Amino acid sequence: MSIERRIATDEDLAALYDINVRAMKEHILENFGAWDEDEQWEYFKKTTVIDAHEILLDNSNPVGFINIYRSGTGIHLNRICIVPEYQGNGIGTTIIREIISSNVSGQPIRLQVFPKNRAKNLYSRLGFRETKRTPTHIHMVYASGYE
Repeated sequence: MSIERRIATDEDLAALYDINVRAMKEHILENFGAWDEDEQWEYFKKTTVIDAHEILLDNSNPVGFINIYRSGTGIHLNRICIVPEYQGNGIGTTIIREIISSNVSGQPIRLQVFPKNRAKNLYSRLGFRETKRTPTHIHMVYASGYE
């Protein structure tokens, strides 16, 4: 399997949302108890800066996306969503290892994950550690000699 990455465009909004629903709906239901389709769509549109996302493609078929941003406190892995049928195939591992290896400044890499999302095991295996826990999220950081 060869996954390609490209910057998302306005035409990708519906595909990004579909990926988000497929990857995250069960976690939203588990953590917040409800899924209102109209509310979720409006929230996704409002909080998604399209060209700040990279869409992941398998033979031109959208299978995931990532959103990373940098700030004064480090690199933030804001969103990583991979559709369920592609999870467990090393896509997330490859992407996160690329982020870690390209972080030549050694800034901390931060993310949040739902407590019952099995991705937290991936993050731990790759060197992220828990820094804070709320009822709905685990905050994690990867820091090489930092923090």
